[in-house]
Amino acid sequence: MKSLFLYLSLFFKQHRDLYYKKLNEIRKTGDWEDWLNFFLECVAVTATDAKNTLLKIKKIFEADDDRVASIGRAHESAEAVLAEFKQKPLLTITEITKQIGFAKTTAIGAVNCLINLGIIKNISEKKWGQIYSYAKYINPSIPNEE
Repeated sequence: MKSLFLYLSLFFKQHRDLYYKKLNEIRKTGDWEDWLNFFLECVAVTATDAKNTLLKIKKIFEADDDRVASIGRAHESAEAVLAEFKQKPLLTITEITKQIGFAKTTAIGAVNCLINLGIIKNISEKKWGQIYSYAKYINPSIPNEE
């Protein structure tokens, strides 16, 4: 991840009635302190959620790195492909070959290795141009398959 963001708008959406009530109070009474307390609570809750999500992702990355490291001689190409999925969690074989510079057969072998380890999966129905997903990274609440 190159940059981290706090998704404050989700908190505001989840607490929409209170959000508008606090804004109206500013307009009616000028009570900025109550609004600022609400906003700071939003930042604190959102920051905690972001931290917890990042810790889950870190654990997923570490567990998957360990699984790939244990596979023997194919681990180098699988590690390179996994690193690519960490940058972009939805990839095709063509994208992998362009990004890493692997031959198509090497990329396919590494992808199949990651599939067999339960790290990525094919999410497309088509025969050509298949899309592979690092689903646990996209949605860290998916349990690690071991």
